[in-house]
Amino acid sequence: MSAPKHPSTLAPEHYYQGLEERIRSNIIPTLSHYLKDQSTKRILEIASGAGVHSNVYSQLYPHLEIQPTECDDFMTAQCDKTNRDNARVKKAIVLDVTEEEDWKGVEELVEKEGTFDVVLASNCLHMIPFPAGPEAMFAHFGDLVSEDGLFIVYGPFTRKLNEYLSESDEKFDAMIRARENGESLGLRSYVLLDQLARQFGWGLSRVHDVPLGNFILVFARLEEVDASVTTTETESTLEESGSQVA
Repeated sequence: MSAPKHPSTLAPEHYYQGLEERIRSNIIPTLSHYLKDQSTKRILEIASGAGVHSNVYSQLYPHLEIQPTECDDFMTAQCDKTNRDNARVKKAIVLDVTEEEDWKGVEELVEKEGTFDVVLASNCLHMIPFPAGPEAMFAHFGDLVSEDGLFIVYGPFTRKLNEYLSESDEKFDAMIRARENGESLGLRSYVLLDQLARQFGWGLSRVHDVPLGNFILVFARLEEVDASVTTTETESTLEESGSQVA
């Protein structure tokens, strides 16, 4: 088995302890609104990790067909091991979101099997380069996601630029930035993510507070975005943050 491509981004072993229960307790009550619809079938999961999230989703929503991805062969093997007896989770493919060649593989898959209804990513955006990582995602979603499709992200975020919701968030941010090659890692402002997404025809449609100080962010194509999302707090935060990135 090959070595990890980005070892500084790997989750520690203790992260996986009780992970399935945390997914069911903290994520599913909100995510279910988007996944239980029988018209939602094809799921692209970015940064699937060891495949625990996709395994849980497939158990709860048997109508889904989930395509996991990870940044290297090391992690796709971990994902495949978790889902080796699960026919509803496909064999993981390599997708490093900063590698254009990897996106071509996903595009070829879409040409053969059709667009995705939802793209999912959990605990991902703070562990990829910013703004290059999210820019690459939104730049490619236009060809990969159905017209009414969604990009749904779970994880820790800041509302305003570098304004942490808790002391633990601030410590976590400092910890991952201190890792080897961690200068491009860190918690992101969801307002700035919205600003970035709009450059590629996407926008933040819903912001859900979930347990443990995390969020579920729902992005949609701009024509589908509820105008109320861009008022009040979001507009004032954009004004305060300017063009900086979190």
